[in-house]
Amino acid sequence: LSAGTRLWDYSPETIKEMLDCLRCDTLRVVLTGKSHASICDAEEPWYGTKHSDNPLSAELQSRWASAGGFPDLALPTPNPFIAEDLALRPPAAGAHASFPTRLDLDAARAKQSASKSVVTAYFRKDEDFGLPTAACAFMFYCPYSTESIGHRMLAELWCGAVQEELNEFAYEAQVAGLSYSLQATSSGMMLSVGGYNDKLPKLLAAVAQKMAGLGEVPEHSYGITRTILERNLTNAAKRSAPYHQGFLLERCLNHTPAHTFHERLDALQPIEREALNGVNRKLLNRCHVECLLQGNLSPGEARELVYSFLEPLGLSAHLEALPAAGVAGLPGGWTLVEREGTNPDERNGAVIVSL
Repeated sequence: LSAGTRLWDYSPETIKEMLDCLRCDTLRVVLTGKSHASICDAEEPWYGTKHSDNPLSAELQSRWASAGGFPDLALPTPNPFIAEDLALRPPAAGAHASFPTRLDLDAARAKQSASKSVVTAYFRKDEDFGLPTAACAFMFYCPYSTESIGHRMLAELWCGAVQEELNEFAYEAQVAGLSYSLQATSSGMMLSVGGYNDKLPKLLAAVAQKMAGLGEVPEHSYGITRTILERNLTNAAKRSAPYHQGFLLERCLNHTPAHTFHERLDALQPIEREALNGVNRKLLNRCHVECLLQGNLSPGEARELVYSFLEPLGLSAHLEALPAAGVAGLPGGWTLVEREGTNPDERNGAVIVSL
């Protein structure tokens, strides 16, 4: 068993004493938001944060003290992601693979032919720990993302919108010991999931259904995603540490495709929400998926995980070749590149040496 806290002694008297302190006459309410700026009449001296301290009105105290029951207030429905099979899985006898090996998939379910396929999967069984858990990564190679930096930014916005749309659902999964992350990359996108084997297929199927169905991004999700992405890129472009800037510069000089934070921020500016319409199919209709699965799974369970994710996506078109990616061939001797940092207030520097 594991938990954030442990109660060593059950004390009903102490619990009642604490509950008796939860009264309206000892209540302190804290409101935070831009909409309250007009009523803030004081400013703290350290960061200049505007605030206001006022007593709770007698009318509110009276209403809250006399509040009755709420018929709509009830316990939440059962969490569908709580694992039911928690049996430990001891290591199997015999030799164990040191590296992941190719996982044979059913040709029809994996959209494979004799010479082409939409998916390639690799699997390694965990023989070190007995927990019934696994970690999976799905790398999407999407020509659409590599066609221009504008397409890459559309993919970034769309991936962020998928995560925003799944926030409430993802909370239940996280509470149940599952996790997932969807991110756009320079060559497409990457989905990572992990947790108890028992409910991983349900999690993967739900994520896949949202990816396949989010052809139009709602205004609310777009606004949140756009704000977060623009803020993160602005901070990274102007305030990231010198060594971060050095590593990014080295990657952009020696690899393709690769883009700086400034380039991504500039490409984001003209994008409107309507440009995201149909981006999901532009990414998914032509792509190749590489899967890596590792954990306390059998090969059959690993295959079912792959199917549970890929089948709702509706993948069909085979790629003749993966999107081009390159590494620069450096000349003999040495090359020196010197670049000013983007933060004039930064007093540190960095040196990146690539051999």
